Amino acid sequence: MTTTTALRAPAYLWIGNHEHLVQKTKNLLRTILCNAGACMLCVACRQIDDEQHHSLLWLLPEKEQYTLEQIETIHTTIAYKLADGEHYFFILQKADSLSALCANNLLKSIEEPPTGYHFILLAERADMILPTIRSRCQTETIYGISSPAPHPLLRFFYSMQNNDSVAFFKEIESTKIGERESMQLLDALLHYWIEKAKKAIMSNQHQEYLYACSLIEIVKKAFLKPPMPGSSKLFWKNLFLLCNNTAEG
Repeated sequence: MTTTTALRAPAYLWIGNHEHLVQKTKNLLRTILCNAGACMLCVACRQIDDEQHHSLLWLLPEKEQYTLEQIETIHTTIAYKLADGEHYFFILQKADSLSALCANNLLKSIEEPPTGYHFILLAERADMILPTIRSRCQTETIYGISSPAPHPLLRFFYSMQNNDSVAFFKEIESTKIGERESMQLLDALLHYWIEKAKKAIMSNQHQEYLYACSLIEIVKKAFLKPPMPGSSKLFWKNLFLLCNNTAEG
């Protein structure tokens, strides 16, 4: 996923389970800041996992609420002009803990950040975010892959080997899926295979790691050509065939 494709808005507001939102954020940042595209082995990927990368500022509320001092840190940082092509991310965890005073202090920076600066706000409750903040963010509700009721399509992609293509095509024809939900499921797949690759590395399973990486690349390329209105079923059919061919190869 290229940076320009991944970042279509100056600020994002993601609503969902905190742990899953943090993992989604790290997955996205790896695809942008890792020169190899989320290899999970390089220094950049490890720094992102440890929340220590020099292009990131991770923030958490102090004593259950953000302070003006924390917001001032953002203003101080954003005053520096970035080099051409450089990107810097502010990740505000538990953004539903922003007081009205802190949120209003952030409005201008979120609406028109200087070139190269980006905001990612993570929150569990959308109703706790001021409308003025929500209106300046691209908002999305994120459902984790550990949800009690995952979408039935996902099970066909969690194990691509010995997959039942007849059952998949029957499932896709009977399901109702649109462009927005397709992108949410695609994000869940990216998270799933990145985790599989990490586990394969830890257990020294080289072939499983390479296999997971090949599927990660397919999913990342799918982000570059999201489904057009009315074409979600065709999008998933093509993705299934690509993944299935990789498994058979």
